[in-house]
Amino acid sequence: MVLAERAARLIVMRLFSSEKRLFEGRRGGWPVQVFEKNERRELRFGNHIVQSAYTPSAPDVLALEYVRAMLAGVLFMPDPEQVLHLGLGGGSLARFLHDHWPNLRQRVVEINPDVIEASFRFFDLPVSRRLRVTEADAVAFLAENRDPCDMVFLDAFIPDGPAEGLEEAGLYDTLRRKLAGKGWLVNNVWGSDRERLSRTIARMAVCFPTLYSVSVRAHSNVILIGGTPAQPPTLSQLTGRAAALSASVPFDFARWVGRLRPVGTAQRPPGEAWIARA
Repeated sequence: MVLAERAARLIVMRLFSSEKRLFEGRRGGWPVQVFEKNERRELRFGNHIVQSAYTPSAPDVLALEYVRAMLAGVLFMPDPEQVLHLGLGGGSLARFLHDHWPNLRQRVVEINPDVIEASFRFFDLPVSRRLRVTEADAVAFLAENRDPCDMVFLDAFIPDGPAEGLEEAGLYDTLRRKLAGKGWLVNNVWGSDRERLSRTIARMAVCFPTLYSVSVRAHSNVILIGGTPAQPPTLSQLTGRAAALSASVPFDFARWVGRLRPVGTAQRPPGEAWIARA
């Protein structure tokens, strides 16, 4: 057992020995670190969990699968005008949307000043009038800000899990009102905690009767996409939107149509069977 533990430590040391630490801050109560290896930059919170990843020479490549799954939420709102992000990370999703939706205005709420600094300094988050970053607690921000939006991307984590206060049942009712009955919530949830995942699904389903999930990989992130449309989009509509978006944006939306799954009590597309594709 001792030999096995030593071997495991050696493997970890070799994996991370060639990394270069570019940044570390502790103003928000936990370490915020940026490491670089082979041009790839990674945002971490004092452990080996990669919160965000970016290669400056390939700015259009969304390096992490969960971020790509969140972008798939645009299939439900192909031409948003106002987007709210709760949680910033390295800003991969906000940067991609800024670069490829020129008429889009985004508001990002992030509580940790070190995360904000790192995203601008090392992850090329654009300084733009169309992308406003606010340092604030998300729950407090929502209590005061009444501006409606078309989409909300909820992706706020601390080192050991979701940020405090962003799993409360009342949050989803607040976000439903903010989306004014026509928008969509895209929520990044840890799939490894099945009890927490089930609780989040049940709470979202109360406010968003149309609910879909995208599993990133086994025992990892699950992306939940919820809305209140009078008629949920059909599979044919989503497929058509994926083709149109992929023609103008460097992203394979078609791949994600087949990974969407209606959840629980969510409405299934009317008039046609939902075709499960690998």
